[in-house]
Amino acid sequence: MITKSKILFKFLKNRRTVTSLAIISTYVIFSIIAFFIDTSQLFSTEFFKPPSPKHILGTDGLGRDVLLILIDYTPCTIASAFAATLIALTIGLIIGLISGYYSGKWFARLLDRITDIILSLPIIIVIGVIFIEEAPNITGFILITGLFSWPITAKAVRGQVLVVREKTYVEASKAIGTSDKYIMFKVILPDVAPVAAASLIYTAALTVLLQAGLTFLGFKWTIGETEAHTPYTFTWGGFLGFQGIFAATAIGAWWVIVPPAICLSLLILSIGMLGIAASETLSPEQNRF
Repeated sequence: MITKSKILFKFLKNRRTVTSLAIISTYVIFSIIAFFIDTSQLFSTEFFKPPSPKHILGTDGLGRDVLLILIDYTPCTIASAFAATLIALTIGLIIGLISGYYSGKWFARLLDRITDIILSLPIIIVIGVIFIEEAPNITGFILITGLFSWPITAKAVRGQVLVVREKTYVEASKAIGTSDKYIMFKVILPDVAPVAAASLIYTAALTVLLQAGLTFLGFKWTIGETEAHTPYTFTWGGFLGFQGIFAATAIGAWWVIVPPAICLSLLILSIGMLGIAASETLSPEQNRF
């Protein structure tokens, strides 16, 4: 019999888990270091200076040390990416399970139409319209990103549920009077986990790209009582978008574009690998014996 401890051990042994946890652990260390950085020392009079012993990753258009900025923005970036991804995954899983399992019923059709409507909306424009009068705080930004990012997960999960619900063991569970809730979350959910895992990459990527895109367009949000807009974007995506305003690529300042892009790519990759590793570990085929 497969116990929870064995499943956890198998998950931690997965190469994808090891790799992603190594990346995330590095970012956690950066987050701790960020609390000891004196932000008043970030600025200098050296604008767009290439990497040098004094500034390992160079400086940006405001004279800020790129390496220190990346470290300083790590906590907010990780928190917003993981939180928005978790919100989207949870909503998408629940709606996908319900609309797939009860396919044909009126409320399932309603959920399908709502999913289609949200999926067709241009998210970046919708967010801009919603908060055109007042800047949201970072929590509001995370919530709105998660609430508009779940349709892909819901669609993918629903399609898989439509296939799984016709399998013999699901029919057998219904025949013996097992509740719908138990069937959906205990019988069907493990089979749709691999599909849900793929959406982690999409949602994480969407979160950081929205941060970059909204910042580039001049969108602003608040953190506590502090208004956070260019240049105080507090995230790697926002920092990357801000550099576009200075046309860093036009003057060949690659050092303000490449480092945050690499950091973002590794973050998205690590979240995706964690999801895939979890789906592999929880797969019924893997835990049959």
